[in-house]
Amino acid sequence: MKHSIVITYLLVAFSSTLLQAQLCSISGSLTFLKNAAPIDSMQLELYNSEEALIQTTMSIAGMYSFGDLEPGEYIIQHSNYDLGVSRITSIVLRPGENLDIPIKVKDPCKEDTSEGVCQVCNSRKHVLKIKPGMIVNYNFGGNERALEKLWKKHQRLGYVTHVMPNEEKVVRSIFLESESEKFYDSCYNWFCTKNKIVF
Repeated sequence: MKHSIVITYLLVAFSSTLLQAQLCSISGSLTFLKNAAPIDSMQLELYNSEEALIQTTMSIAGMYSFGDLEPGEYIIQHSNYDLGVSRITSIVLRPGENLDIPIKVKDPCKEDTSEGVCQVCNSRKHVLKIKPGMIVNYNFGGNERALEKLWKKHQRLGYVTHVMPNEEKVVRSIFLESESEKFYDSCYNWFCTKNKIVF
């Protein structure tokens, strides 16, 4: 009987050791994209492939960690400030694997206090809101010359405007290399057609 108890204990201990050896973890740094500053006290959530919440953790001094995970596929979800939330998908853990996944988060936008007033001309007269990514279909009945003429006009101006259903005129696209990064950055809202700057 004693031999049976000892064997059972050894089997349980071996199974437990084997299970521990197969457990996985995910950890890494959490920093801002532009200045690489560490992010403290940001909540991160870990989901499995079936979208079930597995763990929640908070970043400490720019580091995060999920431990004691079974092998499988996971998703990390975290805040992305002005963009809402972001997800890192298709994270596959093999038995006993410890993955290091650094996460970079878009810097939060500064409060817009300009009220649409261009700092160069100190006026709103030439300022329009920007609406990047709009899709507009120009129908000239298949007249390619008309389309080419319009395209050249837009390139010469350096920007493309569009009139919204509420009759508000906005800038939907630009051809200015110096301003393109800001134009597609959600932290910027205005475009001065006189000085051709995004702010």
